[in-house]
Amino acid sequence: GVDGAFGPNGDVVAMRFSFAQPVKGVGGFMNYDPTFTFGGPDLALPLPLYIAALGTDGLVLEDYELPVNTPNGFNDGLFYGIGRDAADIAAFVISGPFAVVDDLQVAAVPEPSTYALMVAGLLA
Repeated sequence: GVDGAFGPNGDVVAMRFSFAQPVKGVGGFMNYDPTFTFGGPDLALPLPLYIAALGTDGLVLEDYELPVNTPNGFNDGLFYGIGRDAADIAAFVISGPFAVVDDLQVAAVPEPSTYALMVAGLLA
């Protein structure tokens, strides 16, 4: 998980999952600390739970601030993810104060040999 810290350049620390081959979708059960704020007593800015799908060029394909709220929950989380029509997700980023993810799931594109087996199964 992410501990609510900031990197050496003042950027929010994030988890990044990179894939050997681009995928069509990725998601998992997520949670974070919504009570954590950035700034002093005069400027208490809440930090959201944020996810993003990145393309092979490193640019953001889709990103979202998530409304996760599990008050008084223990080991609770909600499933969120990003799905695309094309297999163009090269990396998945999660950030937020004390963000955690469990059971990360990936929707990969089947290899051509897998399609051949599916067709053979349908013809049998």
